[in-house]
Amino acid sequence: MIVQRKSVFLRRITMIFSIILSGLYLAGCSINGDERQVRYIDENTPWYECETVMYDIDEIGDFETTMPIYADPDIQLFARNTDPVSGQYCNVLCISDKEGNVISVDMQELFPDSEEVRVYNCFREGDEHYLLIRNTQKGEEHSCIYRLMSSEEALEFCFEIKTDDEHPGLFADKVISRDNKYYAHCYYLDGYRYRERFVVVDERNNEITGFDVDEEALMWTLGEDNNLLYIGLTHNTIDGELDSYKLSIEDGTVKKLNIDPDVLNRYRLGTAQNDGYFYLTNYDLTLTKLDPETGEEYLVLDYNNSNASLSDIREGRIFYCDDNTVVISKNTLYPSEPKNLKTYVLTKADSNPNAGKQIVTAATYFLISPVEANAILEYNSSANNLYICLTMDYSQVTFTDYEMSDDSSINAYNKDLALLASLKNDIRAGKGPDILLHFGDFATLYCDDYLCDLSGIINDPERFNREDFFDNYIDAYAIDGKMYQVPVSIGVNGIYAYEEFDEGADCGFSFNEYREYIESYCDGIDPLADNYRRDLCFEYLIKSNYEALHDGDGRINLDNDCFRAICDYCRDCSEDDSPINSIDGACYVGFSRVHFDLSRMLISTDKQLYGLPSYDGANGPVAHCIESVAITSCASDPEELFGFVSTMLSYDIQITNVSYNPINRDAFRYYAEDAIDYSNAYILAMSGKADHNGEEMIDEYIGYLESADMCYLADDYSLLILKEELEPYYAGQKTLDDVIPIAESRINNMIEENR
Repeated sequence: MIVQRKSVFLRRITMIFSIILSGLYLAGCSINGDERQVRYIDENTPWYECETVMYDIDEIGDFETTMPIYADPDIQLFARNTDPVSGQYCNVLCISDKEGNVISVDMQELFPDSEEVRVYNCFREGDEHYLLIRNTQKGEEHSCIYRLMSSEEALEFCFEIKTDDEHPGLFADKVISRDNKYYAHCYYLDGYRYRERFVVVDERNNEITGFDVDEEALMWTLGEDNNLLYIGLTHNTIDGELDSYKLSIEDGTVKKLNIDPDVLNRYRLGTAQNDGYFYLTNYDLTLTKLDPETGEEYLVLDYNNSNASLSDIREGRIFYCDDNTVVISKNTLYPSEPKNLKTYVLTKADSNPNAGKQIVTAATYFLISPVEANAILEYNSSANNLYICLTMDYSQVTFTDYEMSDDSSINAYNKDLALLASLKNDIRAGKGPDILLHFGDFATLYCDDYLCDLSGIINDPERFNREDFFDNYIDAYAIDGKMYQVPVSIGVNGIYAYEEFDEGADCGFSFNEYREYIESYCDGIDPLADNYRRDLCFEYLIKSNYEALHDGDGRINLDNDCFRAICDYCRDCSEDDSPINSIDGACYVGFSRVHFDLSRMLISTDKQLYGLPSYDGANGPVAHCIESVAITSCASDPEELFGFVSTMLSYDIQITNVSYNPINRDAFRYYAEDAIDYSNAYILAMSGKADHNGEEMIDEYIGYLESADMCYLADDYSLLILKEELEPYYAGQKTLDDVIPIAESRINNMIEENR
């Protein structure tokens, strides 16, 4: 997080805000673990059994250009292809079922005179499937309904949604059928812009009625009285406002419904059937349905109560919903994932197979990752007495955003401060989560008040084999011999520079050595000072020198040569952003995903990774814990919960880490094999070098990972205080001797207050 210069007024607001939050936190900071409420899964807790169906990519078509457009509870899947070069829709519709039977319908053969054919929408009546197809003939648009005759691999024409002079080029993008009537949402060209129109047609292709609407209908359904209900985006506003509307098919009147605007968040919109409800997807991994006429919202499904992978659910697209069945389809997202197209069908079961298990909660700072989701699924499926439920109560994406200024970085700091205050307060009161995911960057959590010390287990060879992992990361994240956070996925940061510098200094630069290197190899252009503004350079250097600036209790000590050297260096850095220059001699890098790192960094083979500048040059590259796991001090059984930590670090789970480098050595090797092919394809496309990376590059990359000997660690609010107090020093108004005692006092008082 980067903080630019602030006014005195904003700084005072931020300080007052911090004091208020600290006071709120201190009001309930006494822990009472004996009163912690232990919860168990009740036999009446709803459970949704998930069936996963994998489709044959070779049968369906070119995976890179295949997109599902429909799926139903019988796992009938419709997918269309696009041309990989032009991006235009191909005239092939692929239909697959759960038995693996695939039908490919060549639209060009069915519509030989059409310039373009596109399947917009599918719907079903009983066991019959119908397609809404838009085809262009001699420049005219036609939206027609066809019945799919699967056994004959053919289409039977039903009717066309007709256009007229008043609605030129009318075409439909979705149709709902009920009681032998067809309700279509359409567009037509009105001058230079498209208008929206709802049309009702009977089974004999007679238009019953049609009405224009002024709003963009993002989702729509049919009410019990066959009137149209839709969520509309209001045009001609700065951001667009969402409201719900009811369109009467009797007289065309539109009534705005009184729904809470917070409910109509466009990022929650999931899908709509023809049952009168809007189905909403939520960051807290629940599915709810909204009655647009009453404003009531009902819980349909908490995905925690299912045997589905939570990350796949979050990344998938919902195609069908009711109270008992949910259908979600998902394509591969990441290059390291096996190429697949799959559908999840979640069906409500008669009983919960986990009844009687004790519920423990895992909190994530950000959206859950595949490795975390798969670890939860694996752990919950094994024979143990605990069941892990994910909570988003402390997540950055769902926690209350405190708007204190127009500066987004201040808002982010205040948001994190409030989030941590809530988390700490709940942990100390014995009401917090049992497990923390993604909280590795928050140094103020690193004490016995909040987290369990896992060093005893980690360093016991009978219980944990460190040789299976990049254990230098485990050492880097041990603070004064205590292990509060266990790295799950890893990266390394440092200065990527020519090996000629390596004359006995095998890990890093002192500030003087760094300046000399810049003059000799980079024509005086400093990749840190030139490409990263002062605040960011300062943040990197403070975080990578944490142990030199803090004592064993986490209190900051700035009256030392290390801090003075950092300030002296940053004084010459630019305050503003500057274009990223391509400096041949050195650059600041972060290696966190071997797929991309091999492509962008290892084309030059005569360089080495060094640590960021430090006072004595003893700092090696920085271990970056991208994903982490910790057990909180309010967990009822930390020993048993370490089984979940072991699950996250196991080979079978680590190879599912499609986003970052695994900490498990064997899993990394598995992950890196695919990276060779991926990076070589990238290098060939960008620089014409064929088969540039071989296995030796993986060994070199592993050497970089193994060279890390310390971690990034700092408290974001401490950084904010330091940056504020140093402004007059950079401006020449104060000396460091003036700044140090004030900054130390503010930070250490904050640390004590937050404990």
